[in-house]
Amino acid sequence: MKAYIAGPMRGIPKFNFPLFYSVEEELMRHDDGKVHVTQVFNPARHDVQVYPDIFLWEGFEAGDIDLCPKFSFTQAIRWDLARVLEADFIVMLPEWEHSSGATLEYDVAVNCGLEVRVWGDVDALH
Repeated sequence: MKAYIAGPMRGIPKFNFPLFYSVEEELMRHDDGKVHVTQVFNPARHDVQVYPDIFLWEGFEAGDIDLCPKFSFTQAIRWDLARVLEADFIVMLPEWEHSSGATLEYDVAVNCGLEVRVWGDVDALH
């Protein structure tokens, strides 16, 4: 199964990359016979691929997008939404409802009939 990780990034230190990577690792390790994740679409990993120097940007540590002039939200959300549509399910990270990008991803997933799981819910992967 393919999973997409959705959650807040802007305004969070290091754009919440540590949590995105941690969840990606956990999803790839999970296999209970019912759910076997074969691919994880991780927006943080994609941002690093597109912007290899992102860790050096003035706004990275504080998660301040205004201090990251190279970043293109339009380019990012295009990739994100395409991956949501490729996924079998979407995993919502804590505080996702306060993120304009994550709420858009959620709306697309729900309206396309994808399964939505909330990270931290003990049954999220069952």
